[in-house]
Amino acid sequence: MKIEQLKPAQSVAELEQRLKDLKAILQNLKKKNVNLPQGHLKVATKQKRKEFYHIKEPGCSRGIYIPKAQVSLAAQLAQKDYNLRLAGLVEKEIGAIERFLKSTLKLTEISHLYEGLCPGRQALITPVTLTNAQYAAEWKKVSWQGKVFSDDAPNYFTSNNERMRSKSEVIIAETLQRYKVPYRYEYPLNLKRAAEAEQVTIYPDFLCLNVCTREEFFWEHFGMMDDPEYVQRTISKLSLYIQNGIFPGRGLIISMESGTEHLDTKDLERLIKNYLI
Repeated sequence: MKIEQLKPAQSVAELEQRLKDLKAILQNLKKKNVNLPQGHLKVATKQKRKEFYHIKEPGCSRGIYIPKAQVSLAAQLAQKDYNLRLAGLVEKEIGAIERFLKSTLKLTEISHLYEGLCPGRQALITPVTLTNAQYAAEWKKVSWQGKVFSDDAPNYFTSNNERMRSKSEVIIAETLQRYKVPYRYEYPLNLKRAAEAEQVTIYPDFLCLNVCTREEFFWEHFGMMDDPEYVQRTISKLSLYIQNGIFPGRGLIISMESGTEHLDTKDLERLIKNYLI
């Protein structure tokens, strides 16, 4: 379901981080080149054999032959030549990004247009980009039928009175709530096995929303990884995800535990911070 016409722009933050990385690379390149030999490398092919020459003077075309015993010198010169060309390209990209970031039109102005209106005016408008709070509210409105609980299933409930199948799922749900990450518990997902024509319906533990990027992630918790049969089912399930273009870290978050390695809430927080906020 498409909730808004235009997702908020994410490029500014990405460009700012790339600019920071490029400047660090440029500084590192300059430091490295100070310790590399003077001159440049010439590579010649003679009878299908590569020969290396040290060009010490500008304008010199022949250079000094580098024997095999001094191949490390050739490697240093090759690295220096690469570093110099790379530095030039890095400087160009730094300039381009800085000019873009300083431009009059900022990528956030479209979303800020609506956010800057008074509530009374906002109520009369259908914006192309919603605020994060509005998008999350619309996303939560979706109704679904989860997997049915068996009569003898244990009762585990969150603070919001949502019934779940395990204590670990309750812990994950409570952690998501604490970080204000919207989720749907056991939201049905139709997938196809590569060798079969028919669809199979599975119920991922959670479908989570990164409100800022509008990305959705399925979250599967595998809680009995010391049970060989359970591990085989887990492998089969992960394979099914991959066959349908849903990969761990790209649309799929995975957490695990066993009888000896219990669920670590700090790990849950790391996963949430990395993928969902």
